[in-house]
Amino acid sequence: MTPPATPPPAGADGAQPKAPLPRPITGKLGLIVELLRRPHGADLSDMMEATGWQQHSVRGALAGALKRHRGLTIVSEKTTGPRLYRLIETAGVEPMTPKAKTPCNRSKAAKTASSQAHA
Repeated sequence: MTPPATPPPAGADGAQPKAPLPRPITGKLGLIVELLRRPHGADLSDMMEATGWQQHSVRGALAGALKRHRGLTIVSEKTTGPRLYRLIETAGVEPMTPKAKTPCNRSKAAKTASSQAHA
């Protein structure tokens, strides 16, 4: 039998150590974030050129890696030219925690109604 885990040692002043800060976004995602932070934002062609990715890959990175997993607020605006994407800085807001993986996104009530209809 293994002994119970001991809590981490308290700091010199008796306070518990702080949680680690989120890692900075680097690599190609970091390039996209830099483009989105510009005052006028960036369009898909800017992000495609910077990363070498195709349109669907850039859109997937915006929706998945940056919005859903990192909790960033990205807005898009349709202008007379191409659609522009911008990052809205939200000071003091912690990133969202990733949702648990589920086999289906339907609600429990919808699943129950569907299963009863087929019975």
